[in-house]
Amino acid sequence: MVRHTGLRSCVRVVVGGVWLPLVVAGGLSASASAQSVGVSVDQFTQTGILLRQSTSGRVFNMPPTYNGWQLVSGWDAQVQADGMTYQDPASAEQLATAGGRVVPSGPWQPSFYEQNHWTGSGHAIQNGSTFWGSFLLSMPAWAGPWERVAVGLKVSDTDWSNVEYLWIGQFGSMMKMVSSEYLVDRQEVPIGPLPSADGEPTLVLFRVESTPSGLGTVSVWLNPPLSGPLPAPAAVLNNWNMRSGVQATAMRLNGYEGLSLDEVRLGPTAATVLPRRTFTWSSSDGGNGHRYELVASPTPLTWTQARDAAASMGGWLADLTSQAEHAFVTENLIGREAGWDFHVNEWGWYRLHGPWIGAHRQQSESLDHTGGWSWVSGEPWSFTSWDPLAASTDYRPSYDRVCLSLGWNQPSAASDWTITSDSGFDRIRGYVVEYPALPVGPAVPDVVITGELPYTVTLMATLPPGSTGLQWWRGGVPLTDGNQANSQTISGSATNELTIQGLNLDGLGEYEIRAIDDAGMPLSHRGRIRIDATQQSFVTCLHGMPIYRVFTAPSGAVTSEQARQHAASLGGRLATSDWIQHQQVIDAMTCDEALHTIDSRPFAAGPVGPWIGGVKTDGTSGWRWPNGAWVAGTSPWAPGMPRSLWEWDPAASMHLTPAAPGSSSMLWADMFASEEASSTLPNSYVVEWASPFEEPAEVIPVEGDCGGALALEVTLAAHGVVGSYLWFGPAGYLQDGTTPNGTVVSGSSTLRLELSPLAPGDAGYYFPIFVTQSGCGLQGAYFQVTVGECGTACPADFNQDGGIDGGDIDAFFGAWEAGDGAADVNQDGGVDFGDVDTFFVAWENGGC
Repeated sequence: MVRHTGLRSCVRVVVGGVWLPLVVAGGLSASASAQSVGVSVDQFTQTGILLRQSTSGRVFNMPPTYNGWQLVSGWDAQVQADGMTYQDPASAEQLATAGGRVVPSGPWQPSFYEQNHWTGSGHAIQNGSTFWGSFLLSMPAWAGPWERVAVGLKVSDTDWSNVEYLWIGQFGSMMKMVSSEYLVDRQEVPIGPLPSADGEPTLVLFRVESTPSGLGTVSVWLNPPLSGPLPAPAAVLNNWNMRSGVQATAMRLNGYEGLSLDEVRLGPTAATVLPRRTFTWSSSDGGNGHRYELVASPTPLTWTQARDAAASMGGWLADLTSQAEHAFVTENLIGREAGWDFHVNEWGWYRLHGPWIGAHRQQSESLDHTGGWSWVSGEPWSFTSWDPLAASTDYRPSYDRVCLSLGWNQPSAASDWTITSDSGFDRIRGYVVEYPALPVGPAVPDVVITGELPYTVTLMATLPPGSTGLQWWRGGVPLTDGNQANSQTISGSATNELTIQGLNLDGLGEYEIRAIDDAGMPLSHRGRIRIDATQQSFVTCLHGMPIYRVFTAPSGAVTSEQARQHAASLGGRLATSDWIQHQQVIDAMTCDEALHTIDSRPFAAGPVGPWIGGVKTDGTSGWRWPNGAWVAGTSPWAPGMPRSLWEWDPAASMHLTPAAPGSSSMLWADMFASEEASSTLPNSYVVEWASPFEEPAEVIPVEGDCGGALALEVTLAAHGVVGSYLWFGPAGYLQDGTTPNGTVVSGSSTLRLELSPLAPGDAGYYFPIFVTQSGCGLQGAYFQVTVGECGTACPADFNQDGGIDGGDIDAFFGAWEAGDGAADVNQDGGVDFGDVDTFFVAWENGGC
């Protein structure tokens, strides 16, 4: 009898002189399984390849004739394809993991020669490229020097007249690479002795690197670590003759009696070909979103020990409550790992006892094996998959626990449930853990900001436990921590939480996190930083940027004219996008899918988004913005937009439409005035205020009289932003009080500024500033103040009592000593001895 403990393949067991087929479940050895399973080899898995689940088995770009794993006629083993397809985001090329498990092809056909011989799917490879492969094999210690189990890589030239083989596997008691087996230039490279115990499976990983000349370098690892960097290969074969003009590489399975080989795979990276021990039953595949893990133990363990271990890992012993869940777990987990024990019971039945699951009951002496069961998780008991022998073992005391099992002719997906005691025949070496689904919602929820910029935000990604190699990207470029060129500061770029301090317009939009999940598969999730301006207006501190607000129609539809009229009633207008920064903010405010409706027109550019301000009012002129500026010809119109306007339908308005489903970028589309009565209308519109004040953003001339009073007043627009006010004048920011010119200032923190009495030094530019709660200042219109010429005064009659006497001297020197501007009688802008001379000349003359 040959003992096999890991692989599932077609082997034969002698029972009473009769050959019986045995299908053995497959996976890693106990020693290999003890490591963290699921590769995360940095230098080989950071490829940016996005995972796409597929059962097509499509291999790279090979034609359909090479797809699927074809059985060579006359032999009795084949590979069941379960390849996973990947998409390279840079080239959009579909890549795949080709291969799967070796399963019986039909009725047993006795053969003592190459019983597992088959040819696999063609694998496209160009000279100068690289691909990876892996497989599991086992071979008993008694195997002679001529027995072998190997995967053969077959390379042919364009006419298939010359074939070059490279065999990788076990030849007798040694692992070898053997090429050109039947040719003169045969190469043989020893890899080493079989690293596993008698019959234990060995994981073989290989990499083929070809050169432009057609020669290849093949590197091989035995039982490589499934996390961290790969060590040096166990063996390297240089200058394998891959021949110029290579068309494809096929795989050929070869083995003799008593040998088994399984999990044969080809793929673009190490991560795509190595075994996994965790799988998620996704809701898109009809699952519950739970993750399942097979944990193998080098020594037997009880059901209670397994239950407690599963709880400590944050899960529970798996509850298989439906045929679909049972099939998913057994097909994807138990056929890939250790945790099985070959057993011939007292009735002579051959079985493999597998891992524990969560079924249990109180000790029962009942002969009814179906009664009293429950799941450790508390899920309702309904579905069962009992072993046909369950009834005959039911009577035994304390048989109140369940493990999976395989009969002599069962594939792993048809595993049954065996009733046993808590000790599990002292041979159960594994258990299946079930974990709850990840939180419902997007992997990277949108970060929604309100009010104003700058801002500090954190994007938080929810990733599968054990994910590695985390990296945030923006626009195809990896982000790094520290101060950025756009004045933002980033931290956490290699964690699941990305924090951006000082977020400005450049930080709005889409972000991506890439990682390697715990099964070694690349993953990618995207999230957005967007603005919600539907409840309050939004402002930035960038000079010249408007205040924005998005209004939604209570009825769910609004015409362009209704939107324009409402904007005008608020002192604003529909938004203008004649500057890239304008479009950045508009994109971030309108990318929310709630602001888009389905366009009912047959020629629609996409969903109907909010109205903005672009209009066309006749059939010949171009598009204009509300400020009168022409719409640039290189604008982001949606494909097919804008459409031609006929004279009978001259008017059209502009609305937004997303560049792609879920996109953060908006494009422009048109809607004719005549279409608005019968088409799906936007449900919202974007209003802007070019200034927080109603006064136009232009220079307003104001003239005042020297010595008189002047008031400058502005009106606040109905934008709804909370803030305060400042006034700026020729000498800087104004404060209430008396200026050096002798002018009294009042109302400097209100909408009305008053100056009195005016002096020539008060002339210049004044403007109001609206200050938001975070300190962002928005400037209003300019007032250009001029001061009329001051009349000639009589400095001798300083006290203005109509006479020239000593009272004028007292009044003058009182003002002069105080530095009062009134003592500047020579009007040179200063109070000094020149004013004394001017005063006494006039006083002595008795007048002016």
